[in-house]
Amino acid sequence: MPIDQIKDLLDDLKSEGKVSRGWIGVGLQDLNSELASQLGTKADSGAVLRSVYAGTPAANAGLQVGDVVLALDGEIITDSDSLVRRIGSRRPGEKVILSLVRKGKKKSITLVLGERPEEDALRTSRFGPGTEQEVVPETEGSTPSLGIRVREASSLGMTDQSGLVVTRVDGDGVAAKALRPGDVLLEANRIELRTAADLKRALTAADGRLMLVVQRRGAQELVVIDLEP
Repeated sequence: MPIDQIKDLLDDLKSEGKVSRGWIGVGLQDLNSELASQLGTKADSGAVLRSVYAGTPAANAGLQVGDVVLALDGEIITDSDSLVRRIGSRRPGEKVILSLVRKGKKKSITLVLGERPEEDALRTSRFGPGTEQEVVPETEGSTPSLGIRVREASSLGMTDQSGLVVTRVDGDGVAAKALRPGDVLLEANRIELRTAADLKRALTAADGRLMLVVQRRGAQELVVIDLEP
């Protein structure tokens, strides 16, 4: 870490008793060749916005899910880690310029950095409207829980996206091999999913199987989950 950055950290500790770091409020994943083709860019490196949380600097600046960040203030972004490091090395309140590709077109967006939340808030994504919900049946019976947690897409700033975003998948749940964090659940047994209650209703009525329409990496997939233990 450059000595200037270490000095800034020490100054923060002395004056405020904590380290203040820049933050924009997005979920990220690395750009790969498959995603690049789907998102309309020829770049071979960068950071893809997997989610944009409502009420955050990213949402306020107009960043969108699927944007591919290629540079910050002219410095090349090679992957999601490099974007996190560069933003984290800046102070809250600073302005930065993101160079990105959106639907095949290059754009530059200026935003003001917010302050990075506490680790617990980051881990649970509980810094914006909406809450994470566990999906369990509406009625008691032999049908198991899916072993996932979801949030409504609208609560994550995905204004053009309906459905439920999978935020956590339990390793021993029935959905462990079929779903992954970041998946967007659109339908369950032909029931359109807008709230967690819709998925609970489909799960309760399911006869041993749950057929999901899942949006993953820009494409819709049919995923069938056996519910029988």
